[in-house]
Amino acid sequence: MARITVATDALTQGQFPPVCCKTGVHTDSYTRIRFVETPGWTWILLPFGFLPFLIARMFASTEFDGVLPMSDAVGRRLSTLRRIAIVSGLAGIASMIGGLVAWGWVVAGLSLLAVAAICIVAGTIMSPDARRDLGRGSVEISSVHRRFVETIEAAWAQRGIAP
Repeated sequence: MARITVATDALTQGQFPPVCCKTGVHTDSYTRIRFVETPGWTWILLPFGFLPFLIARMFASTEFDGVLPMSDAVGRRLSTLRRIAIVSGLAGIASMIGGLVAWGWVVAGLSLLAVAAICIVAGTIMSPDARRDLGRGSVEISSVHRRFVETIEAAWAQRGIAP
């Protein structure tokens, strides 16, 4: 996958050519995506326990929205993964609670929670990522298709803008 650095305004306003950021095909669909930035220092807390790690990530993370061109098929896949993760996660928690009565429910609950975790990881891998540089007023978009990057760079070249 490719990456490109663009102006923050371009991402927040969706000022990109109509090329899907994940597949590189023409699309007229633009999707609002919520990006989460978490500082790398939070990983230092993991050896001290999962709970301190989660609390630090919760308070140190910032969120921002962006608009990217995304084909309907990619949007449907991401939505499906999100729904499966939510349903299997809730069913897994309910099964774990049911496991207080019968051991078989614990196994089912763990299996459903594993499905939820796999869907969350797959969705994270499939989604584009963005990291802001507030000082420069730019954002680096990564995990995007090479053709998406080439189309933006070609548009810049036509306008005489240096990448």
